[in-house]
Amino acid sequence: WRLLVGKTALVPRLNAKLKALAVAEGAVYLDLYSLFKDKDSDVLPLNLTVDGLHLNSDGYAIWVNALKKTL
Repeated sequence: WRLLVGKTALVPRLNAKLKALAVAEGAVYLDLYSLFKDKDSDVLPLNLTVDGLHLNSDGYAIWVNALKKTL
């Protein structure tokens, strides 16, 4: 995960490309980034992670709720 430090600015651009690909392929794109990022920055809040990169149970609960709304 140390290789990813300082790369959070790339996430919105990558997500935009993924969304465009999903639209082009007729797939559903679920924007989780906006649900996980800290309101005041682009960083994953400490209360949602075990190590600054991987989600903990609270983070996965947010993901599950988003999936339920989409499905």
